[in-house]
Amino acid sequence: MKETLTFNIDKLKKDYFEYLDTTKFKENKKVWLSANEIKAMMDSTFKVSSSNLREFIEETFGIRMDIDMSHNRNQINSLIKQVTYTKKGKRTFLNLNEYIKLIKLDDFNSFIINNIEKDFKVKNRRKLEKELMYLQINRYKDTEQYKLDNMLELQSFAYYLAILDVLDEKLNYWYSQPFIHNTYVKTKNEHLNNLLDLINTHYENEKLSKYKFHSIEDIETTNPIQKIYFFLRDIQELENKKADHYK
Repeated sequence: MKETLTFNIDKLKKDYFEYLDTTKFKENKKVWLSANEIKAMMDSTFKVSSSNLREFIEETFGIRMDIDMSHNRNQINSLIKQVTYTKKGKRTFLNLNEYIKLIKLDDFNSFIINNIEKDFKVKNRRKLEKELMYLQINRYKDTEQYKLDNMLELQSFAYYLAILDVLDEKLNYWYSQPFIHNTYVKTKNEHLNNLLDLINTHYENEKLSKYKFHSIEDIETTNPIQKIYFFLRDIQELENKKADHYK
C-alpha cells in the first residue's frame, strides 16, 4: 500500500471503489439525511495501516518513524486517534474517509511541514514536492478563493433554477413564515421540520457579509435569481452546521 499511497485525494477516489454501506443505511430510520450523514455511510476498498502510513511519511518527507524516533511516532499516532478508534496491541487501519480527515487536520499539516527532511535528505525530491502540493490543495476549501469560486457556482445554479417561476413563489411563501408564525415549533412532519430548520438558518445568520431578509416586502421585491442564490447558500450553511456538530 505504501507504494501507491498519496495525499492526492482525487487520485484515491478514482483508483478505489466507493460504495454505500447498506447496513448503515438500513439502520438509519431518518426520512432525510444530510450530506455529512450520507458521507459517513460511504465505504471504500481503500484501507491503509498506520505502519504503512508512517513508512510513506518517512520515505517521502525524510521524517524518521522508527522505534528510536518515538516522538514522531507518538505525534502521528495521536493524530490518528482523532479520526479513528485505536486499540493497544491491535493493528490500526484507516478507511478512505478517515484518511482524508487525517490529512486535512491542521496539526497533521503542521507536523509534515515543520519536519520536512529534518532527519535526512530524501532521494525523490519530485515526489516530495508533489505530495506537499497535494497536501496544500486539500486545504483549498479553507481559502477565500474557494469561497469566491463557490459563490459564482451557486449564482450559476440560481440562474437556471430561476427559470422555474414556481420556485420563486414557494421561496416567497417559506421565507415569509418567520414573520408570521413561530417556525421553531416542531411538527409531526419530518420533511416540514427540515424545511423550517433551513429557513431558520437564514435568519440566524449573524455574519455581516451574508445578507438576510428584513421583511416580507423585502422578500417579495428581491430579484428571483438572488433569492434562489440565498436559498442555495442557506442549504450550505445548514449542511456545514450539521457537519460541525458531527466533528
